[in-house]
Amino acid sequence: MADTKRVGAAVALVVLLAAVSGCQSVQNPEGRALDAEAAHLSNGFENATCVESWGVSSPVVEAESSVVDRTDGGVYVEVSQPYFYGTNSTEEDGASEAVYHVTAENETRVSGDSVVPC
Repeated sequence: MADTKRVGAAVALVVLLAAVSGCQSVQNPEGRALDAEAAHLSNGFENATCVESWGVSSPVVEAESSVVDRTDGGVYVEVSQPYFYGTNSTEEDGASEAVYHVTAENETRVSGDSVVPC
């Protein structure tokens, strides 16, 4: 019985220390960063006056993401998001490259390609 109480006390202490230290887990950082990059590209293409058609997918290039660094405040995620667009004179496709800082609350683009043509 004494061992059970010690285990319970140890578990309670670990939970308390995690709460006091501000330890927060970031849920699904790779997916959230990819969604944020797709939204970033979509916003750029929607507001580009020269773009007639666009999308954030590709039959050739796949979206990719990976955590590259962890900090007390969140994680840094590299993403590669496919896209295509068409203008009056050209059609392009490719993949944007970006880095996001993902926290429990938000996703912030800290660096990346500018792919909107106008």
